[in-house]
Amino acid sequence: MAGDEQQTKELPEWIPPGEYMLVGCKAEKGPSGWGPGLRMYIHFRVIDDENYEGTMVKLMCPIPDSGDLRTMSFRTKYCEQWVIANGARPKKNERRSPKVFLNRAFRALVRDRKKCFPNGEPYPPSMGYSVVDTLIEPITGGH
Repeated sequence: MAGDEQQTKELPEWIPPGEYMLVGCKAEKGPSGWGPGLRMYIHFRVIDDENYEGTMVKLMCPIPDSGDLRTMSFRTKYCEQWVIANGARPKKNERRSPKVFLNRAFRALVRDRKKCFPNGEPYPPSMGYSVVDTLIEPITGGH
C-alpha cells in the first residue's frame, strides 16, 4: 500500500580515518538519537581529497536541553570547537552561534563511529560511518 511506505534514513558516509580539509555547510540542533538531550550537528564537506571530495561528515556535540548556547561550560565539546573556529574565546554572555563554522574551511581529524549491539558486540563494518573528531584550525582564505 502506498500509504504504508516508511522513509528510511541513509547511513552516514564512511571515509578512512585521518586528517582532511573540510568546509562547514549546515548546522542544526536536534535530538541525540540515542539518549536524552539535544545535540548540535554541524555538517562538513570534504574538499581536499580526490577520492572523498564531496563526502559529508558531521561534528556532533551535546548541548543543554534549553538550547541556550551562552550557558555552556568551556569544557564542552561544542565550546572547544567554537573557540577553535572563532579564533578567540567568547565575550561574556556572547551567544556561541554555529554560524562561525559555516562557509569556512578547516583542517580536521575524522574518525570512525562504531556502534555496538546491546550485548556489546560491534556492528559489522558495513554499519560504520565517519564523524569529525575535532577541528584542528581554520584555513585562512577558506573556500
